[in-house]
Amino acid sequence: MTTARKKQKEKGPHVAAVFEHKTHKVRLSRKPEAQEKVAELIAKAVKKCGNLTPTYFQQIESDSYGVWAEFNRNDIFDAQT
Repeated sequence: MTTARKKQKEKGPHVAAVFEHKTHKVRLSRKPEAQEKVAELIAKAVKKCGNLTPTYFQQIESDSYGVWAEFNRNDIFDAQT
């Protein structure tokens, strides 16, 4: 395992997606700032609604619209070609 891979493993899971079209490939990975914002929203929803309750999921759905409205995709994702 490479050093970079070990460091990434220590940080925890990393979310990324690769999109391919013919000869073009784009890899999107979530920026740490976006992850921090989402983690805050989840923690608040758990505290307010309980964990994995129907009201928790309603709160998460509501908050997710705010995240998409507040951030643009360039703020949320790093794109590598």
